[in-house]
Amino acid sequence: MYFKAGAPVIVVYNISKVIRNSTKATFIDKDGEDALVKINGASIRIRRVTWASYHDQEGRIIGTRCQIPLRLFWASTINKMQGQELEAVCLHSAFDFTGGLIYTALSRVRRPEDIQVVTSTRPT
Repeated sequence: MYFKAGAPVIVVYNISKVIRNSTKATFIDKDGEDALVKINGASIRIRRVTWASYHDQEGRIIGTRCQIPLRLFWASTINKMQGQELEAVCLHSAFDFTGGLIYTALSRVRRPEDIQVVTSTRPT
């Protein structure tokens, strides 16, 4: 893991009822095998998670993945945010190049005042 202290990160796994997939945090430091992050002003330890996600045709586990469920969160695409709830959306587009993408982006936030649309010209 190569995060710099103060970097915005997002949780990519449901850890508890409060810390869920798409919870935004600030990376503080690495503590051995764990990560320390700040969520809503509180320091939280995020532990490694092991997924047994690779199975053969008989259903036996043939592979696992072990990682701290965090990724950098500077910006993201609409597709990656599908199904997640965000604090705010800044949309840089004046056109919907695939039907429904603008709706998908704007529907990720709770309050209309957390939406910013920056118009741009359509590429030629």
